[in-house]
Amino acid sequence: MMPRAPRLARETAAILAWAAWVAVLIGGCAGARTMDGRIEHPAELPIRGFTPLVIAHAIDADSTLAASAIADRLGASGTVAEVVPSSAMSPSTPYSGESTGLVVELEVRVTPRVETVWTTRPDSVCGISGCYTRYFQYPTYVNSLLAVADVRVREAATNRVLAMRTARAEVSGIDTPTRRNDLRAILVSEVVVWFDPHDEIVRVRFPRGSGAPYAHAVAAARAGRWDDAAVELRAIRDAPGFRALDASARADVLHALALTVRFGGGAHDAPRRSLDEAIALLDEAIAIRRDDALVTLRQAMQDQVDEARVLERQRGGTDVAASLPVPESYR
Repeated sequence: MMPRAPRLARETAAILAWAAWVAVLIGGCAGARTMDGRIEHPAELPIRGFTPLVIAHAIDADSTLAASAIADRLGASGTVAEVVPSSAMSPSTPYSGESTGLVVELEVRVTPRVETVWTTRPDSVCGISGCYTRYFQYPTYVNSLLAVADVRVREAATNRVLAMRTARAEVSGIDTPTRRNDLRAILVSEVVVWFDPHDEIVRVRFPRGSGAPYAHAVAAARAGRWDDAAVELRAIRDAPGFRALDASARADVLHALALTVRFGGGAHDAPRRSLDEAIALLDEAIAIRRDDALVTLRQAMQDQVDEARVLERQRGGTDVAASLPVPESYR
C-alpha cells in the first residue's frame, strides 16, 4: 500500500496546479473579450473625385515646391493633379471654367523667428565676509523657422470658395535649405491627410457568452477576423434552439453580432448599410433586455450615420466625369 503522506502531497499539488490553470484561464478570458475595432471617417477636403484637378500655387519657391510635392503624393495613390501658378487661373486660360472641377490654392509662408528665453543661473561671489551664491537672469536667443500653409478649395466654374484650412510647422535652427525642406515635408504631410479618409481605432468589449461557437466568434474578432466572427454568431442566432435561450443570453449574442457587423468588411464597402444592420440588431437586443450599455452603443452608432453618408458620397465620385456636382459635405 502506498504511504498516505506522499499520496496526499501529490493530490494537493495536483489540486493547486489545477487551481492555477483555472486562474490563468479566467484571467485570459477576462481580457480576451476586449479588442480593437476600426471606424473610417470621411476626408475633410474631398477632392479626389474631381477631374481635372488643379493645384494653383503662389509664385514663391516654397509654395511651388510644396504644390509639386502634394501633386506627387496625390498621384502616387491614383489622383492626377496639374500644378500651375495662381496667375494661370485667369478667365482667359484653359484651366478655368467648366474644364476644371476644383482648384486647390496653396500659399506657403516661411518666417525666421528669434525668441528670447530668460534663464536663471547661479553665480558664486566671494568677498571679505566670505562666499555666497547669487542668482541672476540672462537671455538666450533661440532661432527657429515658422511655416504656414494656407489652402483653399474653390469651384472653378463659379470661383466659389468651398473650404479653407491652415497648416503650421516649426523647426529649430537658423534658415537653411535643409530646414526649409523639412518644413515643407511636414506641411505637405499635414495637407495631404485632409484629402483622404482616416481611420480611428476604438476599444470594444464583447459581452459574456457561453459555448464553443461563441468562444470561436470572440477569438476570430480578437484576431481581427470580424467577418468570420459574424458567421459564427449568425449561426448561433439562426439555430433552432436560440429562442429557447434566456433573454440575457439572446441579447448578448445580438449585441456581439452588431459589433462584428459594424467592424467587418462591409463597413468599408457599404458603411451606411452596415450601420443600419448593426443598429437594427441592437434594437432587437434592447427589446429583449433594456440595458444602458446597449442604449449608449446604439446612440454612438446612430451618431455615425451622417458621416457614413458623406463617406459613401465621397467614394461615389472617384470614377465620375468632371461635371460631378460639388459634394454636400462642402456645403
